[in-house]
Amino acid sequence: DGAMNVVLTASGEVKCTDPIRTNGGDFTSTGTDFSGCSDLQTEGGDVFLNHTASVSIGSLQTGGGDFNSNGTDFSCYFGCINTTVTGTAGGNVTLNHIGSVSIEQGGVQTGGGDFISSGTDFSCNQGGCITAGGNMTLKHTGSVLIEGGGSSTTFISPSSQTFSGGG
Repeated sequence: DGAMNVVLTASGEVKCTDPIRTNGGDFTSTGTDFSGCSDLQTEGGDVFLNHTASVSIGSLQTGGGDFNSNGTDFSCYFGCINTTVTGTAGGNVTLNHIGSVSIEQGGVQTGGGDFISSGTDFSCNQGGCITAGGNMTLKHTGSVLIEGGGSSTTFISPSSQTFSGGG
């Protein structure tokens, strides 16, 4: 009935296969690879993923909570991260990865929250990042590709970053 914090600590891979609801509590996961979570809802709680390898998200809704992910490569698609909440700005999304970040087909929606991403290469296509007024900050050292209506946001980027793609 009340908020429940969920903490997963693994020495290996974490793979979510069943729905998880925290009722406003936080979700924290630590391990090597992270995958799945086809139905994770925190209803206002934050999500913290601290992994040493790749992170691949299924479907996650925070209802206003923030989303933070650390690891090597990151990938998501089809509404995988949604931090929106009705009547107020949604939660922020922060991706601190050392490898490539790939977001496709409405993968990230912040509802006014900010989106910050770091790593090597960054690709975003087919409405991959929609912030609805929040800022998008890219801190990538490799190529940045935004195409096919890949984002709807205000960009903030290091002056040395070059963007390519159609928008």
